[in-house]
Amino acid sequence: MTFLCASSALALATVAFAQPKTYEIQPAEGSRFELLVYKTGLMKGKTHSFLFPHYKATLTYDAQAPERSQVRLSIETAPVQLTDTWLSAKDFQKVQDFARKDMLNAERYPSMTFDSLSVSAAAAGEFEVKGTLSIRNVGKPATIRVKIEPRSDGTLRFTGESKIKLTDYGLKPPSAALGTIGTKDEMDVKFVLIGLPSKTS
Repeated sequence: MTFLCASSALALATVAFAQPKTYEIQPAEGSRFELLVYKTGLMKGKTHSFLFPHYKATLTYDAQAPERSQVRLSIETAPVQLTDTWLSAKDFQKVQDFARKDMLNAERYPSMTFDSLSVSAAAAGEFEVKGTLSIRNVGKPATIRVKIEPRSDGTLRFTGESKIKLTDYGLKPPSAALGTIGTKDEMDVKFVLIGLPSKTS
């Protein structure tokens, strides 16, 4: 009888461990969500770095079968922050304002979103997350490379990146704020995010 009870308890524990868990992703110490826009021409080698300090996501993560995991991410556009140190104060303000008002049109489109459609294993212990990235209400396929690291405090740490094109979303490049200085069409999104176990999971 004791053996049966112990076996049942072990079986229940195994099932419980295998259940997907829900995590809430929001700004935390050590987290960062960054968009990098690269210059061309005379400014080749220079980069505009934009931080998005306000975002939230819900992740359903299955540690036993990561391909079943799902995520929905929403990023506020209005709080976007330019971090360039190579611009003059005047040009810095031009690019900051241009990114918020013209490039992202934050007043009309207050958020960008990403909805995952599939997750698959990739090289070096990473995962490839495919989904739909919507900017200014234009949704396009996007692929994110991400590494997931479970931490001792029960949280998850995500590091990853993706490449997107300005032309895919009809975005105006920051070059318009600085005259004829060119901008590459392809941008990089890089992030370090922290997922906290949901209290309702």
